[in-house]
Amino acid sequence: MAISFHHTPQGVFMKTDVANQVQVRDLLKALMRLKKILRPFNLKIGDYNVLLFLRDTPSGTFPKTIGKEFLLLPAAVTRVLTFLEGAKLITRKFGDDRRTLPAYLTEEGRSLLDRLDEQTIDLFEKK
Repeated sequence: MAISFHHTPQGVFMKTDVANQVQVRDLLKALMRLKKILRPFNLKIGDYNVLLFLRDTPSGTFPKTIGKEFLLLPAAVTRVLTFLEGAKLITRKFGDDRRTLPAYLTEEGRSLLDRLDEQTIDLFEKK
């Protein structure tokens, strides 16, 4: 399959065969629906992804691992974790250097993900 990108005044677009264009469009629509679902919780898609990742790692995850998983610079990981910690969705044990401390999902974070699971279960269904 050939993929190419072209630039327009409206942005950069991916061009593929017709079937894949439909899939990309459906994916973009689903991402827009996800943004609307997350908005009342003051979450961005990246914040949500980190919460999901932490749910899958109950023994905790180091910031460096999160950065590698999501291709984030250390400052971006710090921003996400600080925000999520302030919202009481994750916890970190404080020490001299918070960059070396694992992050854990709190019960509040787990409860929020359970509620979001109900709202996102059919996210990729065509609407």
